Amino acid sequence: GKTTLLHVFNNYLDNKVHDYQVVIFIEVSNSETLNIEEIQQTISERLNLPWNEAEPIAKRAKFLVKALTRKRFVVLLDDVRKKFQLEDVGIPTPDTNSQSKLILTSRYQDICFQMNAQRSLIEMQILGNDASWELFLSKLSEEASAAVELLGSQNVIRDYAMAIAQSCGGLPLALNVIGTAVAGLEESEWKSAADAIATNMHNIAGVDEMFGRLKYSFDRLTPTQQQCFLYCTLSPEYGSISKDQLVEYWLAEGFLLNDREKGYQIIRSLISACLLQASGSLSSKVKMHHIIRHLGLWLVNKSDAKFLVQPGMALDNAPSAGEWKEATRISIMSNNITELSFSPKCKTVTTLLIQNNPNLNKMSYGFFRTMSSLKVLDLSHTAITSLPECDTLVALEHLNLSHTHIMRLPERLWLLKELRHLDLSVTIALEDTLNNCSKLHKLRVLNLFRSHYGIR
Repeated sequence: GKTTLLHVFNNYLDNKVHDYQVVIFIEVSNSETLNIEEIQQTISERLNLPWNEAEPIAKRAKFLVKALTRKRFVVLLDDVRKKFQLEDVGIPTPDTNSQSKLILTSRYQDICFQMNAQRSLIEMQILGNDASWELFLSKLSEEASAAVELLGSQNVIRDYAMAIAQSCGGLPLALNVIGTAVAGLEESEWKSAADAIATNMHNIAGVDEMFGRLKYSFDRLTPTQQQCFLYCTLSPEYGSISKDQLVEYWLAEGFLLNDREKGYQIIRSLISACLLQASGSLSSKVKMHHIIRHLGLWLVNKSDAKFLVQPGMALDNAPSAGEWKEATRISIMSNNITELSFSPKCKTVTTLLIQNNPNLNKMSYGFFRTMSSLKVLDLSHTAITSLPECDTLVALEHLNLSHTHIMRLPERLWLLKELRHLDLSVTIALEDTLNNCSKLHKLRVLNLFRSHYGIR
Protein backbone atom coordinates (compact mmCIF):
# COMPACT_ATOMS: atom_id res chain seq x y z
CA GLY A 1 0.00 0.00 0.00
CA LYS A 2 1.46 3.30 1.19
CA THR A 3 5.01 2.04 1.64
CA THR A 4 5.03 0.39 -1.79
CA LEU A 5 3.88 3.64 -3.41
CA LEU A 6 6.59 5.58 -1.58
CA HIS A 7 9.22 3.08 -2.80
CA VAL A 8 7.98 3.68 -6.36
CA PHE A 9 8.48 7.43 -5.83
CA ASN A 10 11.92 6.75 -4.39
CA ASN A 11 13.07 4.62 -7.33
CA TYR A 12 11.64 7.05 -9.87
CA LEU A 13 13.16 10.16 -8.28
CA ASP A 14 16.51 8.45 -7.70
CA ASN A 15 16.88 8.25 -11.47
CA LYS A 16 16.11 11.96 -11.91
CA VAL A 17 19.68 12.95 -11.09
CA HIS A 18 19.38 16.29 -12.87
CA ASP A 19 16.28 17.31 -10.92
CA TYR A 20 17.41 16.44 -7.40
CA GLN A 21 20.86 16.02 -5.90
CA VAL A 22 19.81 13.56 -3.20
CA VAL A 23 16.74 11.43 -2.50
CA ILE A 24 16.42 10.09 1.06
CA PHE A 25 13.94 7.37 2.07
CA ILE A 26 13.42 7.35 5.85
CA GLU A 27 11.43 4.75 7.77
CA VAL A 28 10.15 7.01 10.54
CA SER A 29 8.23 4.21 12.25
CA ASN A 30 7.98 6.16 15.47
CA SER A 31 5.85 4.86 18.29
CA GLU A 32 5.44 7.01 21.40
CA THR A 33 9.15 7.87 21.28
CA LEU A 34 10.68 9.13 18.02
CA ASN A 35 13.91 7.34 17.09
CA ILE A 36 15.81 10.48 16.12
CA GLU A 37 19.24 8.84 16.11
CA GLU A 38 18.23 6.22 13.54
CA ILE A 39 16.72 8.92 11.29
CA GLN A 40 19.89 10.98 11.55
CA GLN A 41 21.99 7.93 10.74
CA THR A 42 19.98 7.32 7.55
CA ILE A 43 20.40 10.95 6.45
CA SER A 44 24.14 10.87 7.20
CA GLU A 45 24.61 7.69 5.16
CA ARG A 46 22.78 9.14 2.13
CA LEU A 47 24.91 12.31 2.33
CA ASN A 48 28.12 10.29 2.85
CA LEU A 49 28.82 12.17 6.07
CA PRO A 50 30.90 10.76 8.94
CA TRP A 51 28.97 9.38 11.90
CA ASN A 52 29.99 10.28 15.44
CA GLU A 53 27.97 8.31 17.99
CA ALA A 54 29.09 10.59 20.82
CA GLU A 55 27.81 13.78 19.16
CA PRO A 56 24.69 15.26 20.83
CA ILE A 57 21.48 14.80 18.86
CA ALA A 58 20.65 18.53 18.80
CA LYS A 59 24.11 19.49 17.50
CA ARG A 60 23.96 16.76 14.84
CA ALA A 61 20.48 17.95 13.76
CA LYS A 62 21.74 21.49 13.14
CA PHE A 63 24.66 20.16 11.10
CA LEU A 64 22.36 17.98 8.95
CA VAL A 65 19.95 20.87 8.36
CA LYS A 66 22.83 22.98 7.03
CA ALA A 67 24.09 20.11 4.86
CA LEU A 68 20.66 19.48 3.30
CA THR A 69 19.91 23.20 2.80
CA ARG A 70 22.80 23.35 0.33
CA LYS A 71 21.16 20.69 -1.88
CA ARG A 72 18.00 20.14 -3.90
CA PHE A 73 16.59 17.18 -2.05
CA VAL A 74 13.57 14.95 -1.76
CA VAL A 75 12.92 13.41 1.65
CA LEU A 76 10.43 10.54 1.81
CA LEU A 77 9.09 9.89 5.33
CA ASP A 78 7.37 6.54 5.63
CA ASP A 79 4.81 5.75 8.34
CA VAL A 80 4.62 8.92 10.44
CA ARG A 81 2.47 8.32 13.52
CA LYS A 82 2.96 11.50 15.51
CA LYS A 83 3.77 15.11 14.69
CA PHE A 84 7.41 16.13 15.09
CA GLN A 85 9.53 19.12 14.13
CA LEU A 86 11.58 18.39 11.02
CA GLU A 87 14.47 20.58 12.14
CA ASP A 88 14.75 18.65 15.41
CA VAL A 89 15.87 15.54 13.51
CA GLY A 90 17.96 17.33 10.88
CA ILE A 91 15.53 18.02 7.99
CA PRO A 92 15.02 21.60 6.77
CA THR A 93 11.44 22.55 5.88
CA PRO A 94 11.29 22.84 2.06
CA ASP A 95 10.13 26.14 0.58
CA THR A 96 9.21 27.20 -2.95
CA ASN A 97 12.61 28.80 -3.52
CA SER A 98 14.66 25.73 -2.63
CA GLN A 99 12.77 23.44 -5.05
CA SER A 100 13.20 20.64 -2.53
CA LYS A 101 10.33 18.30 -1.66
CA LEU A 102 8.97 16.41 1.34
CA ILE A 103 6.67 13.41 0.87
CA LEU A 104 5.25 11.46 3.81
CA THR A 105 2.87 8.58 4.47
CA SER A 106 0.70 8.11 7.52
CA ARG A 107 -2.26 6.03 8.59
CA TYR A 108 -3.82 9.18 10.05
CA GLN A 109 -5.06 12.11 7.97
CA ASP A 110 -4.77 14.54 10.88
CA ILE A 111 -1.04 13.76 11.13
CA CYS A 112 -0.67 14.90 7.52
CA PHE A 113 -2.42 18.14 8.45
CA GLN A 114 -0.21 18.63 11.52
CA MET A 115 2.89 18.08 9.39
CA ASN A 116 1.63 20.76 6.91
CA ALA A 117 1.22 18.18 4.15
CA GLN A 118 -2.47 18.81 3.47
CA ARG A 119 -2.18 20.34 0.00
CA SER A 120 -1.61 17.17 -2.00
CA LEU A 121 -3.23 14.28 -0.14
CA ILE A 122 -3.56 10.86 -1.77
CA GLU A 123 -5.94 8.57 0.10
CA MET A 124 -5.09 4.91 -0.40
CA GLN A 125 -7.97 2.59 -1.25
CA ILE A 126 -8.22 -1.18 -1.08
CA LEU A 127 -7.50 -2.84 -4.39
CA GLY A 128 -10.28 -3.73 -6.81
CA ASN A 129 -10.85 -7.28 -8.00
CA ASP A 130 -8.66 -6.99 -11.11
CA ALA A 131 -5.74 -5.31 -9.30
CA SER A 132 -5.99 -7.79 -6.41
CA TRP A 133 -5.90 -10.71 -8.82
CA GLU A 134 -2.92 -9.25 -10.68
CA LEU A 135 -0.99 -8.72 -7.43
CA PHE A 136 -1.84 -12.22 -6.23
CA LEU A 137 -0.70 -13.80 -9.51
CA SER A 138 2.58 -11.87 -9.38
CA LYS A 139 3.51 -13.74 -6.19
CA LEU A 140 3.06 -17.23 -7.68
CA SER A 141 5.77 -19.36 -9.21
CA GLU A 142 5.75 -19.86 -12.99
CA GLU A 143 4.35 -23.37 -12.60
CA ALA A 144 1.61 -22.32 -10.18
CA SER A 145 0.70 -19.29 -12.30
CA ALA A 146 0.47 -21.45 -15.42
CA ALA A 147 -1.81 -23.94 -13.63
CA VAL A 148 -4.05 -21.13 -12.37
CA GLU A 149 -4.33 -19.38 -15.74
CA LEU A 150 -4.93 -22.54 -17.76
CA LEU A 151 -7.93 -21.91 -20.00
CA GLY A 152 -11.01 -24.05 -19.66
CA SER A 153 -14.24 -24.14 -17.72
CA GLN A 154 -13.11 -27.09 -15.57
CA ASN A 155 -10.05 -25.38 -14.09
CA VAL A 156 -10.81 -25.91 -10.40
CA ILE A 157 -7.31 -24.69 -9.43
CA ARG A 158 -8.24 -21.26 -10.77
CA ASP A 159 -11.43 -21.35 -8.69
CA TYR A 160 -9.48 -22.17 -5.54
CA ALA A 161 -6.88 -19.48 -6.30
CA MET A 162 -9.58 -16.86 -6.92
CA ALA A 163 -11.28 -17.80 -3.64
CA ILE A 164 -7.96 -17.33 -1.81
CA ALA A 165 -7.31 -13.96 -3.48
CA GLN A 166 -10.84 -12.74 -2.76
CA SER A 167 -10.52 -13.72 0.91
CA CYS A 168 -7.75 -11.10 1.24
CA GLY A 169 -10.33 -8.35 0.86
CA GLY A 170 -8.18 -6.17 -1.38
CA LEU A 171 -5.55 -5.63 1.30
CA PRO A 172 -2.12 -5.46 -0.40
CA LEU A 173 -0.36 -6.79 2.70
CA ALA A 174 -2.65 -9.80 2.92
CA LEU A 175 -2.30 -10.45 -0.82
CA ASN A 176 1.50 -10.29 -0.52
CA VAL A 177 1.67 -12.59 2.48
CA ILE A 178 -0.90 -15.15 1.33
CA GLY A 179 0.33 -15.05 -2.27
CA THR A 180 3.88 -15.78 -1.13
CA ALA A 181 2.66 -18.60 1.13
CA VAL A 182 0.89 -20.42 -1.74
CA ALA A 183 3.45 -19.48 -4.41
CA GLY A 184 4.80 -22.97 -4.95
CA LEU A 185 1.75 -25.16 -4.36
CA GLU A 186 1.34 -28.37 -6.31
CA GLU A 187 -1.98 -29.01 -8.07
CA SER A 188 -3.13 -31.38 -5.33
CA GLU A 189 -2.53 -28.78 -2.59
CA TRP A 190 -4.77 -25.94 -3.77
CA LYS A 191 -8.01 -27.28 -2.27
CA SER A 192 -6.56 -27.79 1.20
CA ALA A 193 -4.92 -24.34 1.02
CA ALA A 194 -8.22 -22.68 0.09
CA ASP A 195 -10.01 -24.55 2.87
CA ALA A 196 -7.34 -23.61 5.44
CA ILE A 197 -7.46 -19.91 4.57
CA ALA A 198 -11.27 -19.84 4.47
CA THR A 199 -11.56 -21.43 7.93
CA ASN A 200 -11.81 -18.96 10.79
CA MET A 201 -11.47 -20.46 14.26
CA HIS A 202 -13.96 -18.21 16.01
CA ASN A 203 -15.96 -16.98 13.01
CA ILE A 204 -15.46 -13.37 14.07
CA ALA A 205 -15.50 -10.65 11.42
CA GLY A 206 -12.87 -7.94 11.20
CA VAL A 207 -9.39 -8.31 12.64
CA ASP A 208 -9.74 -11.91 13.79
CA GLU A 209 -10.99 -12.83 10.34
CA MET A 210 -7.96 -11.31 8.65
CA PHE A 211 -5.58 -12.88 11.15
CA GLY A 212 -7.24 -16.25 10.66
CA ARG A 213 -6.44 -15.97 6.95
CA LEU A 214 -2.93 -14.61 7.47
CA LYS A 215 -2.29 -17.48 9.88
CA TYR A 216 -1.85 -19.79 6.90
CA SER A 217 1.57 -18.21 6.26
CA PHE A 218 2.54 -18.86 9.88
CA ASP A 219 1.35 -22.46 9.71
CA ARG A 220 3.71 -23.13 6.78
CA LEU A 221 6.75 -22.27 8.93
CA THR A 222 8.75 -24.90 10.78
CA PRO A 223 8.21 -25.02 14.57
CA THR A 224 11.55 -23.27 15.13
CA GLN A 225 10.72 -20.55 12.59
CA GLN A 226 7.37 -20.06 14.33
CA GLN A 227 9.08 -19.59 17.70
CA CYS A 228 11.50 -17.07 16.21
CA PHE A 229 8.68 -15.16 14.49
CA LEU A 230 6.65 -14.87 17.71
CA TYR A 231 9.80 -13.71 19.54
CA CYS A 232 9.97 -10.69 17.22
CA THR A 233 6.72 -9.36 18.70
CA LEU A 234 8.67 -8.42 21.85
CA SER A 235 10.13 -5.43 19.99
CA PRO A 236 8.30 -2.08 19.80
CA GLU A 237 5.52 -1.87 17.25
CA TYR A 238 7.43 0.65 15.17
CA GLY A 239 11.16 0.64 14.68
CA SER A 240 13.96 -1.57 13.45
CA ILE A 241 15.23 -4.79 15.02
CA SER A 242 18.91 -5.72 14.96
CA LYS A 243 19.53 -9.04 13.21
CA ASP A 244 22.57 -9.76 15.38
CA GLN A 245 20.61 -9.07 18.55
CA LEU A 246 17.79 -11.36 17.47
CA VAL A 247 20.21 -14.19 16.76
CA GLU A 248 21.92 -13.73 20.16
CA TYR A 249 18.55 -13.90 21.92
CA TRP A 250 17.47 -16.96 19.93
CA LEU A 251 20.74 -18.73 20.73
CA ALA A 252 20.24 -18.14 24.45
CA GLU A 253 16.63 -19.31 24.27
CA GLY A 254 17.83 -22.57 22.69
CA PHE A 255 15.98 -22.12 19.39
CA LEU A 256 19.11 -22.58 17.25
CA LEU A 257 21.00 -25.43 18.97
CA ASN A 258 24.20 -23.30 18.98
CA ASP A 259 24.00 -22.83 15.19
CA ARG A 260 24.36 -19.06 14.69
CA GLU A 261 24.08 -19.21 10.89
CA LYS A 262 20.72 -20.97 11.26
CA GLY A 263 19.44 -17.78 12.91
CA TYR A 264 20.29 -15.65 9.88
CA GLN A 265 18.75 -18.29 7.60
CA ILE A 266 15.52 -18.06 9.62
CA ILE A 267 15.54 -14.26 9.29
CA ARG A 268 15.89 -14.64 5.51
CA SER A 269 13.03 -17.17 5.52
CA LEU A 270 10.78 -14.81 7.49
CA ILE A 271 11.59 -11.97 5.08
CA SER A 272 10.85 -14.26 2.14
CA ALA A 273 7.48 -15.14 3.73
CA CYS A 274 6.69 -11.38 4.13
CA LEU A 275 6.54 -11.85 7.91
CA LEU A 276 9.60 -9.63 8.38
CA GLN A 277 10.75 -6.78 6.17
CA ALA A 278 14.20 -5.53 5.27
CA SER A 279 14.81 -2.20 6.99
CA GLY A 280 15.57 0.22 4.17
CA SER A 281 19.22 1.17 3.84
CA LEU A 282 20.19 -0.44 7.17
CA SER A 283 20.99 -3.99 6.05
CA SER A 284 21.85 -5.03 9.61
CA LYS A 285 18.25 -4.59 10.73
CA VAL A 286 14.77 -5.84 9.97
CA LYS A 287 11.32 -4.62 10.91
CA MET A 288 7.88 -6.12 11.40
CA HIS A 289 4.81 -4.54 9.82
CA HIS A 290 2.38 -3.44 12.51
CA ILE A 291 -0.38 -5.72 11.16
CA ILE A 292 1.96 -8.71 11.11
CA ARG A 293 3.09 -7.90 14.65
CA HIS A 294 -0.51 -7.85 15.84
CA LEU A 295 -0.97 -11.17 14.06
CA GLY A 296 1.93 -12.54 16.10
CA LEU A 297 0.47 -11.27 19.37
CA TRP A 298 -2.92 -12.72 18.37
CA LEU A 299 -1.25 -16.09 17.81
CA VAL A 300 0.49 -15.88 21.19
CA ASN A 301 -2.86 -15.26 22.87
CA LYS A 302 -4.26 -18.35 21.16
CA SER A 303 -1.39 -20.51 22.44
CA ASP A 304 -0.23 -21.69 25.86
CA ALA A 305 2.52 -19.05 25.91
CA LYS A 306 2.04 -15.93 28.04
CA PHE A 307 3.81 -12.81 26.79
CA LEU A 308 3.78 -9.49 28.66
CA VAL A 309 4.48 -7.07 25.83
CA GLN A 310 4.46 -3.31 26.52
CA PRO A 311 7.49 -1.85 24.69
CA GLY A 312 7.64 1.69 23.30
CA MET A 313 4.46 2.83 25.06
CA ALA A 314 5.92 5.81 26.99
CA LEU A 315 5.21 4.06 30.32
CA ASP A 316 6.32 5.88 33.46
CA ASN A 317 5.57 2.85 35.64
CA ALA A 318 6.21 -0.84 35.06
CA PRO A 319 3.27 -3.25 34.80
CA SER A 320 2.06 -4.42 38.22
CA ALA A 321 3.71 -7.45 39.82
CA GLY A 322 0.55 -9.51 39.26
CA GLU A 323 0.89 -9.12 35.47
CA TRP A 324 4.35 -10.71 35.58
CA LYS A 325 3.27 -13.85 37.40
CA GLU A 326 2.56 -16.30 34.56
CA ALA A 327 4.55 -14.59 31.80
CA THR A 328 7.08 -16.63 29.83
CA ARG A 329 8.54 -13.62 28.01
CA ILE A 330 8.41 -9.98 29.10
CA SER A 331 9.28 -6.83 27.16
CA ILE A 332 9.02 -3.37 28.71
CA MET A 333 11.84 -1.87 26.65
CA SER A 334 11.88 1.68 25.26
CA ASN A 335 9.77 3.35 27.94
CA ASN A 336 10.29 6.00 30.64
CA ILE A 337 10.30 3.65 33.63
CA THR A 338 12.45 4.97 36.50
CA GLU A 339 12.27 2.17 39.07
CA LEU A 340 11.45 -1.49 39.56
CA SER A 341 10.93 -1.48 43.30
CA PHE A 342 9.03 -4.77 43.64
CA SER A 343 10.03 -8.44 43.53
CA PRO A 344 7.84 -10.15 40.91
CA LYS A 345 6.99 -13.83 41.18
CA CYS A 346 7.60 -15.19 37.70
CA LYS A 347 9.18 -18.63 37.78
CA THR A 348 8.48 -19.34 34.10
CA VAL A 349 9.92 -16.22 32.45
CA THR A 350 12.77 -17.00 30.03
CA THR A 351 13.31 -13.57 28.42
CA LEU A 352 13.22 -10.17 30.16
CA LEU A 353 13.87 -7.11 27.99
CA ILE A 354 14.15 -3.84 29.94
CA GLN A 355 16.62 -1.95 27.74
CA ASN A 356 16.21 1.65 26.58
CA ASN A 357 14.61 2.94 29.77
CA PRO A 358 17.20 5.73 30.11
CA ASN A 359 16.06 6.92 33.56
CA LEU A 360 15.78 3.50 35.21
CA ASN A 361 18.11 3.72 38.21
CA LYS A 362 16.50 1.62 40.93
CA MET A 363 15.78 -2.11 41.19
CA SER A 364 14.74 -3.96 44.33
CA TYR A 365 17.33 -6.19 46.02
CA GLY A 366 15.21 -9.32 45.46
CA PHE A 367 14.02 -8.48 41.96
CA PHE A 368 15.44 -11.68 40.41
CA ARG A 369 14.65 -13.94 43.37
CA THR A 370 12.17 -16.24 41.57
CA MET A 371 13.55 -16.05 38.01
CA SER A 372 15.31 -19.42 37.95
CA SER A 373 14.23 -20.06 34.32
CA LEU A 374 15.50 -16.74 32.92
CA LYS A 375 17.81 -17.16 29.92
CA VAL A 376 17.91 -13.65 28.38
CA LEU A 377 18.26 -10.43 30.41
CA ASP A 378 18.82 -7.09 28.68
CA LEU A 379 19.29 -3.99 30.86
CA SER A 380 21.31 -1.98 28.34
CA HIS A 381 20.82 1.78 27.94
CA THR A 382 19.50 2.23 31.48
CA ALA A 383 20.89 4.29 34.37
CA ILE A 384 21.42 1.44 36.84
CA THR A 385 24.60 1.67 38.91
CA SER A 386 24.43 -1.86 40.31
CA LEU A 387 22.76 -5.18 39.59
CA PRO A 388 20.53 -6.77 42.26
CA GLU A 389 21.69 -10.09 43.69
CA CYS A 390 21.38 -12.56 40.84
CA ASP A 391 22.67 -15.92 42.12
CA THR A 392 19.19 -17.39 41.47
CA LEU A 393 19.60 -16.84 37.71
CA VAL A 394 21.03 -20.31 37.25
CA ALA A 395 19.74 -20.68 33.66
CA LEU A 396 20.87 -17.24 32.40
CA GLU A 397 22.87 -17.40 29.16
CA HIS A 398 22.70 -13.82 27.83
CA LEU A 399 23.28 -10.72 30.00
CA ASN A 400 23.52 -7.26 28.46
CA LEU A 401 24.63 -4.42 30.75
CA SER A 402 26.06 -2.19 28.02
CA HIS A 403 25.53 1.59 28.14
CA THR A 404 24.72 1.47 31.87
CA HIS A 405 26.31 3.25 34.85
CA ILE A 406 27.12 -0.01 36.62
CA MET A 407 30.16 0.33 38.87
CA ARG A 408 30.89 -3.30 39.76
CA LEU A 409 29.52 -6.73 39.04
CA PRO A 410 27.66 -8.64 41.78
CA GLU A 411 29.97 -10.61 44.04
CA ARG A 412 28.19 -13.90 43.31
CA LEU A 413 27.88 -13.45 39.54
CA TRP A 414 30.23 -16.42 39.13
CA LEU A 415 27.35 -18.68 40.17
CA LEU A 416 25.70 -18.09 36.78
CA LYS A 417 27.28 -21.23 35.36
CA GLU A 418 25.28 -21.16 32.09
CA LEU A 419 26.26 -17.59 31.13
CA ARG A 420 27.67 -17.52 27.60
CA HIS A 421 27.28 -13.87 26.55
CA LEU A 422 28.18 -10.90 28.79
CA ASP A 423 28.05 -7.41 27.25
CA LEU A 424 29.77 -4.69 29.29
CA SER A 425 30.49 -2.31 26.42
CA VAL A 426 30.36 1.45 27.06
CA THR A 427 30.22 0.97 30.85
CA ILE A 428 32.04 4.18 31.68
CA ALA A 429 31.67 3.78 35.46
CA LEU A 430 32.74 0.12 35.71
CA GLU A 431 35.54 -0.22 38.26
CA ASP A 432 35.58 -3.86 39.33
CA THR A 433 34.37 -7.23 38.03
CA LEU A 434 35.41 -8.94 41.31
CA ASN A 435 37.23 -11.57 39.23
CA ASN A 436 33.88 -13.03 38.14
CA CYS A 437 34.56 -13.43 34.44
CA SER A 438 37.41 -15.93 34.83
CA LYS A 439 35.07 -18.22 36.79
CA LEU A 440 32.35 -18.28 34.10
CA HIS A 441 33.57 -21.37 32.27
CA LYS A 442 30.85 -21.38 29.57
CA LEU A 443 31.38 -17.71 28.70
CA ARG A 444 31.98 -17.32 24.95
CA VAL A 445 31.43 -13.58 24.45
CA LEU A 446 32.76 -10.87 26.78
CA ASN A 447 32.37 -7.39 25.31
CA LEU A 448 34.36 -4.63 27.04
CA PHE A 449 34.45 -2.21 24.09
CA ARG A 450 34.76 1.37 25.38
CA SER A 451 34.37 0.16 28.96
CA HIS A 452 36.46 1.99 31.54
CA TYR A 453 37.20 -1.23 33.41
CA GLY A 454 40.93 -1.46 34.09
CA ILE A 455 41.55 2.22 33.30
CA ARG A 456 43.04 4.15 36.19
